[in-house]
Amino acid sequence: MGTLRIDELNLVGAGRSLMASAGLNVIAGDITTGKTTLVRLMRAFLGGIPKNLPPETTHIERLAGRVTTSHRSWDISRPFVTTDTAPVDISNEETAYRLPAARPTRVEPRTYASFLMDEAGIPSVHVPSRRSNKNPSANMTPVSINDWLNYCILAGDEIDVMVFGHRDPFRDIKRRYVFEINYGLYDPQAARVTARIRELDLKEQALRAQAEAARLFLSNTPFADRRGLEEKLAEAEAERRLLASRQAAYLDSATTPHEGLTSSISRARTQLLSREDELSRVRSEQNLLQSQVQDLKDLRTELIGQISRLNRAIVSAETLTDIDFVICPRCGQDLDNRPLADANHCRLCLQETVHSDDVKPLIVELSRLQAQVEETDEVLRHKQTAIDGMSYGIAQLASEVERLHTSLDSAASSFISRHADEIAAASSAKAYADAEVGKLEEYLDLYVKQDLLTQDLEMIRQEREELEDELAAIDTSGAMQNVALLEKRFGEYLEKLHAPLIDSRHRPEIDRTTYMPKLGNRTFDKLSSQGLATLVNVAHALAHHTVSLDLGLPLPAFLVFDGLSSNIGHENFDADRVRDMYRLILEVCERYGDRLQVFVLDNVVEPVALPYLRLQLTPENRLIVV
Repeated sequence: MGTLRIDELNLVGAGRSLMASAGLNVIAGDITTGKTTLVRLMRAFLGGIPKNLPPETTHIERLAGRVTTSHRSWDISRPFVTTDTAPVDISNEETAYRLPAARPTRVEPRTYASFLMDEAGIPSVHVPSRRSNKNPSANMTPVSINDWLNYCILAGDEIDVMVFGHRDPFRDIKRRYVFEINYGLYDPQAARVTARIRELDLKEQALRAQAEAARLFLSNTPFADRRGLEEKLAEAEAERRLLASRQAAYLDSATTPHEGLTSSISRARTQLLSREDELSRVRSEQNLLQSQVQDLKDLRTELIGQISRLNRAIVSAETLTDIDFVICPRCGQDLDNRPLADANHCRLCLQETVHSDDVKPLIVELSRLQAQVEETDEVLRHKQTAIDGMSYGIAQLASEVERLHTSLDSAASSFISRHADEIAAASSAKAYADAEVGKLEEYLDLYVKQDLLTQDLEMIRQEREELEDELAAIDTSGAMQNVALLEKRFGEYLEKLHAPLIDSRHRPEIDRTTYMPKLGNRTFDKLSSQGLATLVNVAHALAHHTVSLDLGLPLPAFLVFDGLSSNIGHENFDADRVRDMYRLILEVCERYGDRLQVFVLDNVVEPVALPYLRLQLTPENRLIVV
């Protein structure tokens, strides 16, 4: 049995705390004092924080408190936000966690919701999102803590009109799955095996349809006989090989000249190769001469540069000696007042003048370089003349090579054209043979695919037999006994509540298809009054939790009744029914002790339940004072 108990709940920021214990916990208060809001906050503390809460809840910053599970107690603190990855702090004396509220993150794959389910002993099960045997590959969805809490919290606006939210299509799907998981009707392994069998059934149907389509197609063709088809394919392949050999022979003959053309083609080919070799040689020689001409041009440029430098040296040596400076060429000062030096001293530096004939070697070198430039120019003229002559020869050779190419191509094509018809006919016959073989292979592929389909069908048959054996070995016989016990307990509790219409014609039952309570052939939706619907809901919810406790089933032993007497009067017969509900709840709580926690929120509390009063709300002492 899953244990989940709220020992303390603090509305941080709103200044409200609630202390609770195992067994019965009563919260009393007039309408609009916050009882239903407290129920929704209790659900938010354990599951997901709902949207569309009253405006006064915006004062709440965090929900903090203490929760007891099957194994130990935990201090919980979670921010009061709807973000599904909001961090929830969980701790006790031994360890501490910070987990995302409901959706895993890259850093933390575990969530607060999955933590509570693990600690409370609630199985983690994924179920198809649609309850349909026709869709075995439907998307799988987890049965969450919120789905289990639907069996634990009977809200005031639902207690007289709905059974665990059955009128909401999405909640109703999960309501049924929780019922089946809790009572053993939905075994995860059995569900996987059953889904796989349905997948195999669909696959088998598709394969048989394909095999039948192929059979019908072949029956309307000349190839309905597989052996005859294989023989025709062998004949067609032999014919194709013969035609391929004949085609190759024609092509080989077309590319091998006969004796009448051998000499002329051979002479043309020899002459062409000779002219091509000569053309290549002349072009190589021309390239060499052009390289030499470029080297001579570079040499001449260097010689001209040297001549220019020698000219400047000679001119400067002869000219500067005849200049009479009146201003210093370095600093710009006037030289008129300087003392005159004699002829043997420099007027500028006042050093002794040395007379020499150093310019004469420069003049000699200049003459030599000028002569070398003239020789270089002569060599350049000769080589350029040779290059021009080679260009003319190259043009002539290129023209000759082009003419020989044309002549050789003409001689060869004239021979090939004589065999063109034979080659075309052989190619056409070969193409037809290829197409015929391809067609026969496609038909034969249909037979091969039928063989594969037969193998697949045999594999499916073997796998189905194995799965059926595995399914038969899964023991679900106790599940219906569990449901029968629930049905019996439900009837016992209704009798203790003295509910009307409890007779031989309106025996309390649990519908084996919808898992809804009913009285004989009268379903919950057809009950005569809201009061009777409330009595049925109370008996039904208590039966679920007490049977689960007795059988050790995973349903959490946590139960909340909101607005217990709101839809039942407080006089005469109705007042007796209200007292009966309180007596039954007290009886159940006393029997199961600290194994079950029950909250009752009501406008007026029966005196017998006042010792269990945990919180009294009034218009002056509302749950959240704004």
